[in-house]
Amino acid sequence: MAPGHSAIVGLDLGTSLADLARAFMEGIAFEVAACLAVLERAHGPIDHSRLTGGGFASPFASQLMADITGRPAHRSTERDAALVGAMLIAGQAIGRWTDPRAQAVARLGAGRVLVPRSELQAAYAAAADRYRDTVDSVLAMAAD
Repeated sequence: MAPGHSAIVGLDLGTSLADLARAFMEGIAFEVAACLAVLERAHGPIDHSRLTGGGFASPFASQLMADITGRPAHRSTERDAALVGAMLIAGQAIGRWTDPRAQAVARLGAGRVLVPRSELQAAYAAAADRYRDTVDSVLAMAAD
C-alpha cells in the first residue's frame, strides 16, 4: 500500500451504505478522541469539546462525538465557523473591533450540549481499541 492511500476493512456483502457512513463518522470520532488523549497528556484534562460547522448540524454526529470521546459536546449554533473566523479577523484588520475572541464568544449563543451516554462507554472503548489496532496494522502495511 503506497503512502497516502486508505483502507476500508471488514466489509462483506451485507455491508450497506448506512454502515459505511456510520463507520466513517465513527472513524473521525475515534481520531478526535485519540488527539484529545495526546493533548491531555501534554496539557492536562479536557472536560468538553466544542463542535462547529455543517458536519455537526446533525444531532447524530454530535451525539456520536460525545459518546466516543466520553466528553460533553457543545454544539454551536454557528454552521460556518471557518467563514465566521475569517470575518472576525477581517473585522479586526479594518478596525471594526480590537478583540476578535470577545466577538467570537459573544456569537456562541446557547447551542446544545450533548452528554455522553454511559451505557455506550464500554462498547465504544472496545471499538476504539479495535480501531487503533486496525490503524496500526494498516500503517505497518503501508510502511512495507
